[in-house]
Amino acid sequence: MVKVLVVEDEASIREMIALNLRLAGMEAVEAESAEAALPLLPPQITHLGATVSPDNSYSLHNAQASGFVIRCRREMYGGYDRYLLEKQL
Repeated sequence: MVKVLVVEDEASIREMIALNLRLAGMEAVEAESAEAALPLLPPQITHLGATVSPDNSYSLHNAQASGFVIRCRREMYGGYDRYLLEKQL
């Protein structure tokens, strides 16, 4: 079974994502922050992924300041434009 760690500070969004993952047959583990998520990562995890709206310069700046890089830009979540970010651990 695929196991997905959902990290989102907004509880209602985090719970909705986790529910949809479970309905798709995956195991979802939830964390409300990056700090809370780190102890949940298995040691073989080498990269993290995230998405940020191009309109949200504050979140994009914070993600880049913490080591995330933009990998691409595409439509997601019903047609909303998002940056796909990656961070090597």
